[in-house]
Amino acid sequence: MSTLGIDEVTIGASASGVETYIEELKLEYIDEAIAALQDLSEVKATLEAGWQGVSQQRFIAALEDNSNNVVETLNGEYVKLQSALTSVAASFFDHDENLIQG
Repeated sequence: MSTLGIDEVTIGASASGVETYIEELKLEYIDEAIAALQDLSEVKATLEAGWQGVSQQRFIAALEDNSNNVVETLNGEYVKLQSALTSVAASFFDHDENLIQG
């Protein structure tokens, strides 16, 4: 992750930097994991080459369902992470504002 930071800010807080950080976390980790989970082409090709019949079709269908379930779970966990990080950032901003107010 090359650019996860708050640009050139060395003091204070940056709301846009926090939003960028959260989005880059999603792009770097969640989206890559989802893409890997959704690309079942090699697994399917291997199964289809060495296994025929109804049980193979059921296995592939179950594999696809499980892949979709994991993708949904990852998306849900990202929403939770996003909420938690936003909450932490808001708390930091409030604390920072209180320091400024004296």
